[in-house]
Amino acid sequence: FWNTYREQLSFESTYKQDTSTIIDKLKEDGHQLSIVTSRPDDRYTNLKERISKALKENNINIEDIHTNARDKGSYCKEHNFDLLIDDNINKYLFKVVICNEDIIVLNIDSTNMRPKHWIMIRDAIMENYRDYDGFVVLHGTDTLAYTAAALSYLIQNSRKPIVLTGAQKPMSDPYTDAKINIYQSVLYALDFNACDVNIVFNGKAVAGTRGRKQRTRSFAAFESMNFPPLAYIYDDKVSRHYSTPLPARNDLKTYSDLNERVFVLKLTPEIKPDIFELLANHYDAIIMETFGIGGIPEYEDASFEKAIFKWVESGKIIALTT
Repeated sequence: FWNTYREQLSFESTYKQDTSTIIDKLKEDGHQLSIVTSRPDDRYTNLKERISKALKENNINIEDIHTNARDKGSYCKEHNFDLLIDDNINKYLFKVVICNEDIIVLNIDSTNMRPKHWIMIRDAIMENYRDYDGFVVLHGTDTLAYTAAALSYLIQNSRKPIVLTGAQKPMSDPYTDAKINIYQSVLYALDFNACDVNIVFNGKAVAGTRGRKQRTRSFAAFESMNFPPLAYIYDDKVSRHYSTPLPARNDLKTYSDLNERVFVLKLTPEIKPDIFELLANHYDAIIMETFGIGGIPEYEDASFEKAIFKWVESGKIIALTT
């Protein structure tokens, strides 16, 4: 049966969905790809030409084809291939470098994080951006969401995923969630559809600008605010629930500084409008969290309207949110 139908089975097999997209992304990222097969030329008519034709018919752009590689592992080593992915992944898989060094940017309690530290993390990523296909940042959970949001604006349209994660229980705890969170973060970073800045925690991937720590005593610490989670990680699979087109390589935009003179003011009953005067010497902009859908109080003996107009007329910025 095999001798009769082997050529038909070999060249009429169905290609996996998204194969051409994945191949194109790998090539755009600078990888050189080759086809290595153990099939000999003397058993198949015009073997290389037929392989090339089948690839083109499926919009797969790989031109370097090697045949007669009876021992594919040895063949690839002899020809200096960095990575071989075989039909049987347990058979040959070598020189896979996920990360060849740990980059320790900071060693502080996350409650001490400041904008200058966000810049340090940004710089560490950008200094190594060409050398890696993705990044996993280990971070304390108290200010992890702030760092994720800051990095989302410091590094925009990143084709390479930048994943932040942490743990509710320390690594030394026998019930720590650190190991599974790190594993799932790496798994998500390896996903071909992953890009930009994200938080991966307790099996959930959240956009960096949408994450918020909602719980302190639960492994499900983070939620996605007013936006669906990007994906869930079940066992060893990434189940994507929201997808965006991958940014083009030349869409990457980065910033190297931040204005630290920005204050978030949350309105509460009886807060006095003269707080603007207290902030004037230290801040250039205020983000004011108002009541309801934008309500701002106006007391009989204290005018927020006058305080806000005075702030704006002095050349400072105010942004309202709810």
